[in-house]
Amino acid sequence: MNKRTFIAPYIVLSGISSGGDDNVIGGGTGQGGSDAVPCSYEAWLESVWKADLFLDGQINEDDYAMWWEGNGFSQEDWELLNPDLPWDDYFG
Repeated sequence: MNKRTFIAPYIVLSGISSGGDDNVIGGGTGQGGSDAVPCSYEAWLESVWKADLFLDGQINEDDYAMWWEGNGFSQEDWELLNPDLPWDDYFG
């Protein structure tokens, strides 16, 4: 019997560099050991980090929130970059 393993996509994808983005806070410097940086939902949809993290056949705000949480980004940055996506709808 084979053991099945699972690697969380946000961990695998967090090491990919976006090559820069105008909607990135701080230009991507000082974010720790990962190349992933906080960006708006719209910028995320255009980035290499966009992925169906829930594996439900759709890429939407829930996948973005999972990526955000997986990278440990702050509520303050979320609210600054995503004023139309209430924090409590995804993390409350």
